[in-house]
Amino acid sequence: MTLEIAHYLLAILLAMLWVVFGVPLLGPLFGVSIPLVPWKRRAVMMDPNQSMLQAVMLNVVISWGIAMFIFSISNRYFQWRLLHNPSDQLSFQAVLLDACTWIGGGALFGLLLGFDAGKQTKNWAMPVSVRA
Repeated sequence: MTLEIAHYLLAILLAMLWVVFGVPLLGPLFGVSIPLVPWKRRAVMMDPNQSMLQAVMLNVVISWGIAMFIFSISNRYFQWRLLHNPSDQLSFQAVLLDACTWIGGGALFGLLLGFDAGKQTKNWAMPVSVRA
């Protein structure tokens, strides 16, 4: 396996580790207990009793946006270290730009998906603690 492929595989592995282990650890911060077993998560992640904030944050920002941020930063780092590409050296501005891009893009993507799925009803927008 050449180094050109190895850095992509390492970056994908880090992003997948985030999805498998990181997302369940952050779920309770948003009031949702997420199982560690990935194939048991669908029912929890697609629960119609979630508020819009919970659904967007869990389904897209934390699961997709942060995973893409980890992939992007680790890929850039591995290209810099393994391939000795000086243009991929990480700077604070590059990390901040990637964080804003992927996490903000995840939030926008989640909002668009939520409204497209017809979940903009009053029940979905109401906080969980207010529902009966």
